[in-house]
Amino acid sequence: MTKRSRGPKTLEGKSIVSKNAIKTGAYSTLRILPGESQDDFDHLKAQFEKDFQPQDSVEINLLQDLVEIAWKQYRLRNIEHTYLIQKLDQPFLDSEVGGCTHLSNPIIREHLYALNLSDQQLSEYQRECEFAEKIISKESYTEGDFQKIQEKYPFIYQQVKKYQQSLVLFRVSDERLLNAVIRERDPSLGIDEVISDGDVIEMSFGSYALSKVIDQIDTIFLIRQLASEIQEEIRYVKNERYMKLMQSETYVRAHEDLRRAFSRTLQEYRKHQEWKLRTQSIPVSALAIYKTD
Repeated sequence: MTKRSRGPKTLEGKSIVSKNAIKTGAYSTLRILPGESQDDFDHLKAQFEKDFQPQDSVEINLLQDLVEIAWKQYRLRNIEHTYLIQKLDQPFLDSEVGGCTHLSNPIIREHLYALNLSDQQLSEYQRECEFAEKIISKESYTEGDFQKIQEKYPFIYQQVKKYQQSLVLFRVSDERLLNAVIRERDPSLGIDEVISDGDVIEMSFGSYALSKVIDQIDTIFLIRQLASEIQEEIRYVKNERYMKLMQSETYVRAHEDLRRAFSRTLQEYRKHQEWKLRTQSIPVSALAIYKTD
């Protein structure tokens, strides 16, 4: 049984495939591709016919070529727009932000969503942070603490369950989870709470998770304070990325090929019209004399 290809896996391979969309759009022999509008094509054709008013079969044929080339140019611009938006919105690479004060910090990059939070959302984060700071210093947690987090503090609960998974604390019940002890792994101890975590030697899971929550919320508010500086860095990096994308050989070649094709066809159209004018201006008697010669 043969395996079907599921597409490229590497970033380089995906980049090549995404550029293939540009090539397909520019050189496809299909008049209307999936997702395109026949009505839009017909409207474009009607506009060309109104502007050029073809009078014979040669002009009609050349005009059809002009319409299809113009349609491919329109298609290429749409594909480019989608492609560029996708590329510009991709996560920033370390190589792109090395010279940035804030974006060079991976923790800042991980929490850039903070720039788009509403005042109401920020107020909710503040509420959850205050609760985390209130109970983090407790010597032990009650079942009621966990229940309260589960019912009233969704962000804290989400992070608690995330860290439970990352620290491989699966066999600890929710009632005991916050009080589970994190130690360096010791193969001789067969206790569920003994797990591996390079950041801590020994502390309760509740204190560990809550400290992480507080750090994350502090980062969110720090990003809001630095919003103007961070947004300026984002604009700079995206502009640099945009310039590199626009210098791509695929972009340049596709545009130039379509532009040359349109220019050549338009010249043929004009030459045909000039030929008609010349032949129509020659008197019939002159044509007869020319033929007898």
